[in-house]
Order: sequence, then C-alpha cells, then structure tokens
Amino acid sequence: MTIFNSFMTNVVAKHSFPGLEGIYAMHYFYYDLSEFEDKASQKPPRNFDLYKAKYNTPVDSYAAIAYTAYSEMFRGFEGAKSFEPKKVAAALMANNGAFTCVKGFCPMARGSRGGIQVCRLLGQGKGPSEQKNAWICLRLWVTRAVIR
Repeated sequence: MTIFNSFMTNVVAKHSFPGLEGIYAMHYFYYDLSEFEDKASQKPPRNFDLYKAKYNTPVDSYAAIAYTAYSEMFRGFEGAKSFEPKKVAAALMANNGAFTCVKGFCPMARGSRGGIQVCRLLGQGKGPSEQKNAWICLRLWVTRAVIR
C-alpha cells in the first residue's frame, strides 16, 4: 500500500520517524538539496545560516514562506516610500513584478500566482539508516512545473 501525505514540513517529518519511512509527501522548501541530480536546483538563492545559528534548526517551509512574504512586503513599502496600498502594489509590479524568492526567480503578473520553476518537491520518507542527521528525513525529487 502506498501512503501519500499531501504536504510535509521538516518539523513534522523529523518527529514522524521511524513511521515516515516510505511515505510520500509534497514539500514546499527543503534546505538540503545536495542529493538532487539537477545541480541547478541544489543551492537555494538565499543563505539561511544565520537562521540555523540562531534557532539551532534549519529553515523549513513555514519560515521560508514567511521570509518571502515579509521580504516582498518590505520591498513594496520601500519602493513606494509609503504604506498606501495602491502605491505599494504599483511598486511591487515595477519591473513587471519580478522578484527573487527562496525558490529563485519568480515573474509575477497581476492576478497570477507567478511562474516559479521549481514549485514543489516530492519526497519519500527515509529510514533511520539513510538519514545523515535528524533533519534529513526525505529523499526528494523536484517536480518541475510552472504555476501561473
């Protein structure tokens, strides 16, 4: 029988062992992509060493999503030199709305969800003997699909 968890984070995966072995799950952001065959996907555009040093844990999906949201929010405020929503929206749409998130370059268009090239990761739980450390819980495959 194949079991599929629709969405997984590092914290959930870490605390699910050994019961996660063989279970498939989708993952938004995974800090260690060193096992990918696709070398272009191995290094995220942001370095989260300061986060890991402060919290003694790698960045997981929730932190990556919050980082992107706050980065974009402040990019809008700074570009608009205002908190007025229409000015902020105009500042965010400058340069055709393109920005860089934790997954790389993301072109954004009004009313779209962007065009992230590596939008999700498919993972399968590793057994205890396969883990390099407590946070390397999944064997990953990138699913390349452009979401618009």
